[in-house]
Amino acid sequence: MDEKAVAGLRLYADLWPGRVRCIFRAGPKSSIAFGGAYDPNDLPFEVKLVPDGTQVSDADLSDASVVLASGDNWLDFPIAEQGKRLGFRVCFVIEYTLSTRATIAFLSKMSIFKKIRSLVWLLHKEMQRRAAFKKAMFLQSNGIPAAESYGECCRSVLTFFDTRLSRAQMATSKDVRSKVRRLQSGAPLRLVYTGRLERMKGAEHLVEVARQLQIPFTLDIYGDGTLRTEMQDAIRRWSLNDRVRIHQPIDFSTALIPMLRTEADLFLCCHVQSDPSCTYLETLGCGVPIVGYANRAWKGLLSKADAGWSVQLRRPALMAKKVEELHGSRDELCSKIDGAISFARKHSFEDEFRRRVEHLVQLSAEEDTFLQARD
Repeated sequence: MDEKAVAGLRLYADLWPGRVRCIFRAGPKSSIAFGGAYDPNDLPFEVKLVPDGTQVSDADLSDASVVLASGDNWLDFPIAEQGKRLGFRVCFVIEYTLSTRATIAFLSKMSIFKKIRSLVWLLHKEMQRRAAFKKAMFLQSNGIPAAESYGECCRSVLTFFDTRLSRAQMATSKDVRSKVRRLQSGAPLRLVYTGRLERMKGAEHLVEVARQLQIPFTLDIYGDGTLRTEMQDAIRRWSLNDRVRIHQPIDFSTALIPMLRTEADLFLCCHVQSDPSCTYLETLGCGVPIVGYANRAWKGLLSKADAGWSVQLRRPALMAKKVEELHGSRDELCSKIDGAISFARKHSFEDEFRRRVEHLVQLSAEEDTFLQARD
């Protein structure tokens, strides 16, 4: 199973005042980037496997108090009706908005005919999604864009920010002092990117940003994907080998987090879509401000956190210009380190899961009149 999912489920089991059962749809092992083998008997929650592509049966849900269902997976939409019929409360959790789904589809390599057909299918499923949300009445939104898009469908909406970063893993005062001293010395900026090397993440823009920079810098890219070869070719073509390096993905806890805490000054985020990537909170918690494209997810975070800057979408030249400005404004860059950590500390892995469980406990205790109100 996915390691991040297991970590979250352990917290659910610890915080929820009762039994936790997780229903997984079976799928290929290759679809899990960071997974591990687990003995179900060693886990503090029940594991139920159902065939891929199937809906969850009444028998698997009938004894539940609350069901947290995926609002991104259309196979879970019928659970709203099951809850009404069987007498349990349903809370959907959502990440993507319709515009994000459409962006992902049109960035794919499908033919234009298939892209149009995909959009029609997305619109059809969007109507079903909204109908299911209205029937369930409860929603947990990962990030601000989805909360803004679907909040009107539900009576109770909790907005959270996805992250794997615990309080213990966040940058320390010693880490911050070390970074500030280095930045104020005028040393070259250490730029970094972590994540998938795909067009939906705007990864191909990273090399273009580096090509346009006229300041001393290094850019370390950690990740893999379909654009890796294309990006390596561009690095060679523009003779950037001495400043831009692409590394294989590294372990989150033992390597990635220590690197961000001690070896990164500024994160380049060229995400062209508005999904609420966990990259944002995890990077900020390591004391690394972000300069990113102004997608809805990053703009939403910036409205609440003094933790970075945004530039116009798909404009690598503007991102390069902002980095150059920050090279000459070290005090401004240092001030954002404090803002980044301050916001992340309010939204640690433990805190976000606790808020989510408290929300579920609250709705499970509400009067049955709210179930009747959905009729």
